[in-house]
Amino acid sequence: MNVIRSSPAVNLLVMTAVTALAFVRASLTEFPPETLCGTPSFLGSFIDSFQSAHPAAGSTIAALFYFMAAWIIGRAVRISELYFVKTTVTIPVYAVIACGIYLPHMSLTAATAALLTVQAMKYHYYSQRDGYGFTPLFFGSFCLGLLPMVYAPAAPMLLLMPFAVTIFKRSTRETIVALAGLVLPFAAAGYVNWGAGGEFFEPVNRIATAILAPSGYRIFGDMSLTSAVMFCWVLATVLSAVLFCGVNLYSLGSRPRSITLYNICAFIPAAATLALPGSTVASFGIVAAPAAALIPVMLIRLNWRIADVLYSILLLLCIIRIFIE
Repeated sequence: MNVIRSSPAVNLLVMTAVTALAFVRASLTEFPPETLCGTPSFLGSFIDSFQSAHPAAGSTIAALFYFMAAWIIGRAVRISELYFVKTTVTIPVYAVIACGIYLPHMSLTAATAALLTVQAMKYHYYSQRDGYGFTPLFFGSFCLGLLPMVYAPAAPMLLLMPFAVTIFKRSTRETIVALAGLVLPFAAAGYVNWGAGGEFFEPVNRIATAILAPSGYRIFGDMSLTSAVMFCWVLATVLSAVLFCGVNLYSLGSRPRSITLYNICAFIPAAATLALPGSTVASFGIVAAPAAALIPVMLIRLNWRIADVLYSILLLLCIIRIFIE
């Protein structure tokens, strides 16, 4: 089969099937309250209100957002020439991590957070260039600023801005622009809230409250056996990819090397979102982006038969998770 060299059409088909089946199964499943949502953040409360008023539209938009996120991260790593083999296996791997380990439970807030994470990473990839990268740095940081407004436990992802300007060796002026993009959502939300008669810092206070308020979710305690095995597969593969990168880092070109380092650094705060008291299963949509970008690093360096076996195991576990458990 040689999954690394499979066509984009096949990978898009797998991604579509995984996401669609996960959403269909989720629509037929009653979730424990702690897995549905944590304490809503500032913008997250408006998104939740919209989905409560229009459940069908909200669920459809959520599924579309996951489709878009998988496509965007797959296209971004391909354009950035992150691997020495052109591959789109990132697309189905993202869908499996975001929608397979835990069913996506139709949450528009979770899907929005996943899409913002992917958009931020994409813009930061594009900022790695010979000339100035004011525009991608600003929009990438702006997406990061919006992220905790939508899903508060994603606050550690704000670290991606200093990671980007440091790893990509951006200038002082570009760093100021990136910082402005990061702060703008907080300033705008505070100003709107103040204009409506509230406190200027209320959006930030709500984020802090949502982070610290226990959701009742536990990483392994609430997982099924299949989900736990899938999570361990992802973690082991990412760590192996990091090891491969450490050994062969300087065999890569300048741009792929910088972006790979960025992905490794991005995985750390993404994984940290799982450990926060207010974390819910929505965090897997955030972890999926850097994980999906790193996993092909290992698959490409393995014998194609071994890579096919590992990939098939992941898909098999995903099918069992969706249809049987």
